[in-house]
Amino acid sequence: MAYMMQTKCWDRFLQKGIPTKEHEDFQYLSLKELAGTDFLHAKRAVATASASIVFVNGYFSQELSSIAKGLYLMPLTEGFKSYSMLLNNRYNKVVLEDSDPFALLNAAKCPEGAFLYVPPKFIASEPIKIISIVDDKESSWVMPRLQLFVGRSSEISFISRSEGQGGFYNAVMDFELDDDAKVFLDHSDKDLQVTCRFDAIRATGKRSSRFEAVTQNYSTKSRTDFRLFLQGEGAEASLCGLSYLDGNKESHTNVTIQHAEPHTRSMQLFKCVLDDEARSSFQGKIHVLKKAQKTDAYQLNNNLILSPQAAANSKPNLEVFADDVKASHGATCGSLDKEQLFYLKTRGLSEKAAKKLLIQGFCEEILSKVIHHESQ
Repeated sequence: MAYMMQTKCWDRFLQKGIPTKEHEDFQYLSLKELAGTDFLHAKRAVATASASIVFVNGYFSQELSSIAKGLYLMPLTEGFKSYSMLLNNRYNKVVLEDSDPFALLNAAKCPEGAFLYVPPKFIASEPIKIISIVDDKESSWVMPRLQLFVGRSSEISFISRSEGQGGFYNAVMDFELDDDAKVFLDHSDKDLQVTCRFDAIRATGKRSSRFEAVTQNYSTKSRTDFRLFLQGEGAEASLCGLSYLDGNKESHTNVTIQHAEPHTRSMQLFKCVLDDEARSSFQGKIHVLKKAQKTDAYQLNNNLILSPQAAANSKPNLEVFADDVKASHGATCGSLDKEQLFYLKTRGLSEKAAKKLLIQGFCEEILSKVIHHESQ
């Protein structure tokens, strides 16, 4: 069954993965060349990391993983047997609806993913760690995939970290939240050094569920694609992201949030600090269906430009078909405030220290969300 679904995803990738127009800020790889690529040759590196859910060169490592009592963690192929209805429905949705070629490529060619089932009313006492270790000097594709189902009235947090060196990294995390479920995700790639990084984060929330994610991006060239679907009344989503880029680094963020039912709420706040010749882009869409009355949606992208050679592009977007909605979107680009810089220097700070303090203040709004959550 898993092989059949992967075959369908591959066919869908061939349909969607050959773009007629390249992204305006990111030169994608030639996807036609991928058709003849063997994606399963990544070495199973020996790892010594201790964490809850461990991937090594894209492979789920059950022997290195450990999980809290009451949770059910297994290879994706086993999940298709034990939880066939959940996973078949989810993969069918990917085949029919997902248009991101890299997410489709992952669904078609991930070597061995993982499936985590969180039963109803499970309250996690501490965050679950997700660690992806990359040790692949042959520049092959590394494609970890994690499918998660969070049961009714459960509450759980995840800390996701990637580390190591390699070529091309293409990861997917796919969350499905039942009624009243709550999920928090802290995701960072600070210790990952790869040629290109692609991340796809998917989440579907039912009635009164809440999905919250905070991402930190420091990669050389990266693309993060969020697609959230609020399909139950009262469902909520919160996305925050911070990119700190220097040199010739690139960061590109795409966000789509669909409000399908009444009284749903979403918040997006993405910030980027750019120095030297760094480039970034943000493209966000809030899609409110006609049925989704009383929706509350907010989207903001702030960029701090530290160099004349750096560039940030922003394209926030609203598609609203309901008539009783509170929705706003915006974007800003600016440099350090000269008056604030002057004030700090008059208080004895060097120019370097003053700039550092102002940059930290700009980033604090995002980073404090992680610190606040960890202190709870």
